[in-house]
Amino acid sequence: MIAMIVRASIEQKYKDLVKKNQEIIKYCQKRKYTIDNQMLNASLDMAVARFNTVLLQLIQHPLQAEQYQVHVELCQQAIEKFFFLLIDLDTWPIFTHWWFRWRLHQVGTKQIPQIRTLLNTIQDEQSKD
Repeated sequence: MIAMIVRASIEQKYKDLVKKNQEIIKYCQKRKYTIDNQMLNASLDMAVARFNTVLLQLIQHPLQAEQYQVHVELCQQAIEKFFFLLIDLDTWPIFTHWWFRWRLHQVGTKQIPQIRTLLNTIQDEQSKD
């Protein structure tokens, strides 16, 4: 009984994260098409796709979901940080773009790869079972 309640709360929490991420993907699809925007959009789109895959796999294995809860929250924060920097890049004056691009580069090279690492870790653990 308690396990079912925990599983239901985890599923609901992960569904809320997926809904947040759908808004991010919609925003990326509406952005103006340039080479730079395409690269940033592709990075964010791939990160969200991997993160949703992580969530799907953790829903199927609730014991692992508790184990990786901190990692999931860090990955969601990285995605949101990248997204908000992208919004700032689009809305702030052009002379501030260098700073936002620098921050996007930092987040994209240091925090976004954690999503791939988490996905690979979870897949490796599940393949051992």
